[in-house]
Amino acid sequence: MDVRKTGPRVMFCGEMHTTGGAYDGYFSPVEESTDATTKELTQWASALGSHLAGHG
Repeated sequence: MDVRKTGPRVMFCGEMHTTGGAYDGYFSPVEESTDATTKELTQWASALGSHLAGHG
């Protein structure tokens, strides 16, 4: 996510993996994801990006 004053832009969709609460890797694109899941993740990320952009 690239967040600027003009708003967010999704750069890519990925998935962070953890083992025992510790970072264990990152996968992009999201593995075993449906188009609907990717669309929903993008919508949520865009909403968060818009919120952040609104707060500078």
